Amino acid sequence: MSDKAFLDTNVIIYFFSENEADKRKTAHSLLNNHDCISSTQAMNEAANVWFKKCGWSGEKIREH
Repeated sequence: MSDKAFLDTNVIIYFFSENEADKRKTAHSLLNNHDCISSTQAMNEAANVWFKKCGWSGEKIREH
């Protein structure tokens, strides 16, 4: 059984990062090698960052 990992907001954001290749790779590695969980709060915070700082539409956020 793999180790468990909690995904905080930063890891969720880096998973979809278009500018931070090293951090994206690390986030993908976490998800591929661990049983991951997160919280509604972390997802909401990530959506807020994507909307306000990255300019993502609500539709793009829902897709991800």
